[in-house]
Amino acid sequence: MNSISMDGHLGRDAEIRHTPSGHQIAEFSMASKGFAAKDATIWIDVETWGKAAEWVGKYQKGEHVLVYGTLKDASYEKQDGTKVKKMIINANRVVKLTPKKARPQPEVDTQAPNDYSEDTSSPREVEDDIPF
Repeated sequence: MNSISMDGHLGRDAEIRHTPSGHQIAEFSMASKGFAAKDATIWIDVETWGKAAEWVGKYQKGEHVLVYGTLKDASYEKQDGTKVKKMIINANRVVKLTPKKARPQPEVDTQAPNDYSEDTSSPREVEDDIPF
């Protein structure tokens, strides 16, 4: 099974291009680090198609994302004639991981009594409307 999920940060703004048949493709590089502080940073190219590409096209360098997809080999030749092989994630899902913003705290009346009582003198009857 060829499946990968990886989180990391965009190394550059996502670039959008279109195939001759009109399909949209978004490409970006992503930096990911292991769990330990000593782990090296891994750089990998990511491409995604269709509606996902449309959303990813709005992402910018440095944004934290979680990518789900498959790995594929890519090869090309440099200008000096050397052949290069690399792995690319063909993402079928990209989730933007945004940091939690400070949520406003609800106002609490510290003078009000904490009265959470409810009538527990008799158990409530539950109507049995389950169709199975």
